[in-house]
Amino acid sequence: MKIKFVICLLLVSYGSFAQLAPNKYLLRFTDKNNSAFSVERPDEFLSARALERRARFNIPLTENDLPVNSQYINELERLGLSILYASKWLNAVVVATENSNLIAEAEQLAFVKTPTQKTEKRFKKPANANYFKTLPQISYDYWGKNEFAYGEALTQIEMLNGQYLHNQHFTGEGMQIAILDAGFYKANELPAFDSLNANNQILGTWDFVNSREQVYDVGYHGMKVLSIMAGNIPDELIGTAPHAKYWLFRTEDYRSEYQIEELNWLAAIERADSLGVDVVNSSLGYAEFDAPEQNYTYANMDGKTAFSTQAAAWAAEKGMLVVVSAGNKGGDNWRYITAPGDADGIVTVGAVDFKEQYAAFSSQGPTADGRVKPTVSALGMATALQDEKGNVTYGNGTSFSSPVIAGMLACLWQAHPQFTNNQIIEVLEKSSNQFVVPDEKLGYGIPNFQIAHDFLSKLEENITNKNNLLIYPNPFNDYIDIELLTKIAHENSANEAISIQISIFNLLGNKLFSQTVESSFNGFNKFRISQLDDFKSGLYIVQIKTNAQIFQQIVAK
Repeated sequence: MKIKFVICLLLVSYGSFAQLAPNKYLLRFTDKNNSAFSVERPDEFLSARALERRARFNIPLTENDLPVNSQYINELERLGLSILYASKWLNAVVVATENSNLIAEAEQLAFVKTPTQKTEKRFKKPANANYFKTLPQISYDYWGKNEFAYGEALTQIEMLNGQYLHNQHFTGEGMQIAILDAGFYKANELPAFDSLNANNQILGTWDFVNSREQVYDVGYHGMKVLSIMAGNIPDELIGTAPHAKYWLFRTEDYRSEYQIEELNWLAAIERADSLGVDVVNSSLGYAEFDAPEQNYTYANMDGKTAFSTQAAAWAAEKGMLVVVSAGNKGGDNWRYITAPGDADGIVTVGAVDFKEQYAAFSSQGPTADGRVKPTVSALGMATALQDEKGNVTYGNGTSFSSPVIAGMLACLWQAHPQFTNNQIIEVLEKSSNQFVVPDEKLGYGIPNFQIAHDFLSKLEENITNKNNLLIYPNPFNDYIDIELLTKIAHENSANEAISIQISIFNLLGNKLFSQTVESSFNGFNKFRISQLDDFKSGLYIVQIKTNAQIFQQIVAK
């Protein structure tokens, strides 16, 4: 006989159901059979931007991407259970009820999963994750004039040579960042966000704690985190990604600590994926709870156990760049990093002071299975930010070193959109000052974004030269120039004209432009494609097709 009841994903047992918090439970389903959705029609459950990310990095769509079966949800609602949200990655729902008898009834439903074993998946980077040779360990500073009046934020940005990217106008424009935090008190009216709100850079909000859109009336921790990235008060506070666009998700209930908050976190990062978000920052960590039986141990910091860890790793597999704080347990008995900081494929950020020395509160690595954590470190002691009264002041914690890094990574990825999240992380590590000798306190150390940018730029030049194709400017505005070495593109004589078809596609594969040109020149041929004003901001594939070869390159507008 098949036994049916609710499963919990932890090492501990809760009897026949998984109670995440008072009156809140996790129900996992057996399958996604008879789903109204199909991976053949992904536009029905993923945004165009999410599909663009998958197309850009050749990330396959799987059943994991499909929404949960709506018929199963309807059955639970008919029982009288309140559905808080569904998780397609877990194939589960979180429900609320004060009547435990309803949970007993749910245990008898055929589609509720049998807990034969806890869910543990080991997430790893691809086998060929070492994409680049080791970067030379260069220590140099950028002494050019700063185009931004950073004010109190100058130290945290110059420590990373972040102004080098900003001076080249890589300030996050065109990038989307989701912040998962505890509330964004008055972020819709405080002065650091005047330009953010005036320019409609906040794309949307959701409170996963209270199931509502309002996030501006409770909790100011997330507002402080946002100010470190998006703040824009010249001569007082300029953030690391002031021109990015943001999604604000409240997942943390500061009044208590239960594993329901990790499930909120999972639901939020799933939504970020569906929306097509590029970078996620979360300055939250999980180790100990108000219900002691839910507590993690250091052995659980293994990259596969905690709810939030699994969620972070899944998000990385979907192509997002996930940045989280290491935790502030360095001076506690716990000492170690907290979940989801132990996940593979993400950036876990520790804290240093203004002298670039380890901040004693910063949680330490390695992970329980021996991986380097934190990944890198940034200013987390006296980090400039905006407080709940609108004053520019300072705060301590890896909560604040994490957004410093997340914002700069958004700028770096803006500059080099053709590289994957794993490649960006690898260059981040190798540009850091402890890459050769990482330790348990600072990880690979403090990154230098000038080194990272210069290396990726050089790599792009090598790739372009190897393909005998130049496409510029990239990003473009109203035109692009194309140079193609036609002598390797065909075997005709130098006097025989050949046809070269130039096409531009969006990342969904739709052809937006096509033109055929003739060439009889055996060497570099130059063509200009004009009248691209109507193209929206985003990524495009330029395809050059001759009778012998096809070249493709991603460009950005």
